[in-house]
Amino acid sequence: MAFVTVGWAAQFAWDSGVPAATAGWLLALSLALAVPVSLVVPRLATRLASPRPVVVALALCYLAGYLVMLTAPVAGACVWAVLLGVGGGTYPLALTLIGLRSDTPAQTASLSAFVQGAGYLLAATGPLLVGRLYAGTGWTGPFVVLFAALALQLGCGWHAARPVPRPGLSAAAPEPVAHV
Repeated sequence: MAFVTVGWAAQFAWDSGVPAATAGWLLALSLALAVPVSLVVPRLATRLASPRPVVVALALCYLAGYLVMLTAPVAGACVWAVLLGVGGGTYPLALTLIGLRSDTPAQTASLSAFVQGAGYLLAATGPLLVGRLYAGTGWTGPFVVLFAALALQLGCGWHAARPVPRPGLSAAAPEPVAHV
């Protein structure tokens, strides 16, 4: 999602009638918002009893952002830029889930190598596929792919955020650490 947003959001805005410079600023706004979101999401995901609400909230941000792009591309431009920026928190969430699902450093390294390798390979095809579809269908094909990818992302995130019993640990949520 992030690679497609970086590669194509400004083009979409420009095609919708937003001046080129403003389209660039919208992309910058979206990317700038991803920075503080990236700092908050991992902490939030690790402090909740389950990270699933974070998975759903970020997916809903992407969904809402894409829907605003389709229904109000110019009037809602700042809204979709903000929503896509917040949705960009899915990347640090994915990295956090790797650590939450691993018991040992070796397991973390193995899972991380698989998830990031497969994830980057899949993500790298996104902008190319969107470009190909855009050339053939306008924005219809790319949005169909984005909605399908979002459904896949939500399903994988939901599965990755499921409660996992660990040997020697109770199924209850960990006790919060007292701050002195």
